[in-house]
Amino acid sequence: MGLVRTFPALLNDCKWFDRTFTGKYANLDLGSEITLPISLGIFTQPWRKELPLLLSLVPVIALTTLVAPFIGKIQLLLPACSIIWFLIYIQVRKGRILTQLGVKSSAKDERQIRINQARIFLPQYLTGTPASIAKGDIAGLVFHWVGYHDSHQRERKRAHAVTVKLKNGRQYRLAGMAYPLRILLYLAIFFGYPVTLLEASPKAERLIRFAALLAISVLTLNVVMLFVVS
Repeated sequence: MGLVRTFPALLNDCKWFDRTFTGKYANLDLGSEITLPISLGIFTQPWRKELPLLLSLVPVIALTTLVAPFIGKIQLLLPACSIIWFLIYIQVRKGRILTQLGVKSSAKDERQIRINQARIFLPQYLTGTPASIAKGDIAGLVFHWVGYHDSHQRERKRAHAVTVKLKNGRQYRLAGMAYPLRILLYLAIFFGYPVTLLEASPKAERLIRFAALLAISVLTLNVVMLFVVS
């Protein structure tokens, strides 16, 4: 059960914020304003948009496999073309996400969140209008979190989503890997925003599953085509 608090002691809790992380904010003061970048390229897309992009790998590998025997270096050419395709895929996918969100490539404000002691600035694609939200207008920042163990089996906690609840009833949800939620939690506590911590299991992070599927697909296709022409 989450409680609306400011949680100042949490800033020194290594389960949430390790020493390396807190060291980056050693010079932070109440007059600071911090800009947090949003990784727009990590947003998920509907499968009807993801699948055609993913299937574009098939003709690339097929064409490379047909051409490679005349060159005699399929073992090198096939992986090289797959890497080139992947780099192009990332750029095309990012462009489509920007279009999906209605973000211009030159609009830096749409790629970041700003926060200071008095207010928080959210991007327009999230709110519908340019949003400068005063701290006094915020009913609470609800951080959904989950516990886990790191590679050294030390207990850790991480926020996987946050809902910005306003006193006028509006809500804005930031979920997934695109948003710097750990930094936002740290700064919200530091600047004295009303914070709620709510333990809740995250929904399956679709982008992680998709990335795993993409990696497996690329590897499998390369192995199959190498086997076919050998």
